Amino acid sequence: MTEPIIPTDEEEIDLTLFKIMKTEETREIIPFLVSQFIGFFVLMALQQLYPLYLQKVTTKSAEQIALEWGLIVTIYTFAGIFARIPTAWLLEKYGRKLTIMTSFVLMIIGVGGLIFTTNIVIVSLLFVVLRISNNMYSLSSRLIVSDLRSKYKGLYNSLISSFGRLGNLIGTVGLGFVLNYLPPIVLLIVIVVVAIVGMIVFKLLFIEGKAELRHFTRRIDLKQGKKKAKFKFKLLTSQIFLFFSFSFALYGVIAGLTNPLFSIYGKNVLNLSESLVGTLLGLSQLSFILISPFVGLLVSKRQNLTYYLLLIASILTTFNLLLFYFYYESVALYATFLFVKNIAQALFFPVIFTIYTFKLPKEHFSLLYSISTTLFFLGYAATSYVSGVLFNINYNLPWLYASIVGILLILSIIVATIYNSKKGEKLQ
Repeated sequence: MTEPIIPTDEEEIDLTLFKIMKTEETREIIPFLVSQFIGFFVLMALQQLYPLYLQKVTTKSAEQIALEWGLIVTIYTFAGIFARIPTAWLLEKYGRKLTIMTSFVLMIIGVGGLIFTTNIVIVSLLFVVLRISNNMYSLSSRLIVSDLRSKYKGLYNSLISSFGRLGNLIGTVGLGFVLNYLPPIVLLIVIVVVAIVGMIVFKLLFIEGKAELRHFTRRIDLKQGKKKAKFKFKLLTSQIFLFFSFSFALYGVIAGLTNPLFSIYGKNVLNLSESLVGTLLGLSQLSFILISPFVGLLVSKRQNLTYYLLLIASILTTFNLLLFYFYYESVALYATFLFVKNIAQALFFPVIFTIYTFKLPKEHFSLLYSISTTLFFLGYAATSYVSGVLFNINYNLPWLYASIVGILLILSIIVATIYNSKKGEKLQ
């Protein structure tokens, strides 16, 4: 087998979108774009709007819901962490198609169950089911890019991220209006219907292409004891792996301190309607969707820019948080904050995902990717409940604590940039 094509700075890359879209690799990626779109429509949009749903169907205060929602997020994120490595095993054993079809079934069960209860224990368990579903389709989507023999991996990684954000955009905006103008239960019914349609569309679009064949061959070889790849524990101490994993963890802490509060903050501090909150949260994804593909193409061509893009992302994130801390009652700044947040994420996540698909060994990609991203969710889970506690003390405290972590992220990237300029390192 030949090694995947990794373009150098000197190589020309044909960036004609028409030619890229005609390739067989693109045809293989399309059903995974669908699963990412539907998955984010379901879970990510629901994460934003479910606290507002609770406010409509219960008599609890915003402060009570902030605490309860922070606890629910903590529980289902921790559960998702423990499920990531088993998900990687399931994916390697049974393949991408079965894994994603299973994820759709879990989506339907999870959201369908929410229709019948608001009990915090049962709701937590149902969101655990949804988080496991998220593990399945997210890991499957990244793994297929790893198995492609393509010089456009940066673009494909960015498209996967962008389609997820597009699902988040449409879901949050559309469902925000549903929640505002229709009975709250309709919100959950619509999500269940979308998940069923998504499962059917994925099944119809899925093809057994070359990337799927490589994955199937690898699974058969391992099952028969052929070409069994021995895991090299030194991979876990590689500078690339350690740095990106640490960056993931810090970004997870920032997200955990802020993400659970966006909708609650817009509704209860800024007094915005559910539809306007949903619209702002959804449309802010446009900045990610528009920028991410260009970032992916840039990283594919110039991997030496990786650390500089991450540094820009961390500075944007931290400055954004500090600005919102000082001017936290401004609706205009709230909207600006959401857009800038997604610009920073477009410079952060696609960059790391692209480098991983180029550098991580294919036979260990699922495991290493799961370990690294687990640290993001560990940081997220560890601080989600804290965000509710801080919100109850003072509305703007979560942004201050998140900005302090952002400063640590900036410093870590500066150190890594200096180190990398003196000593390059590749995963072997």
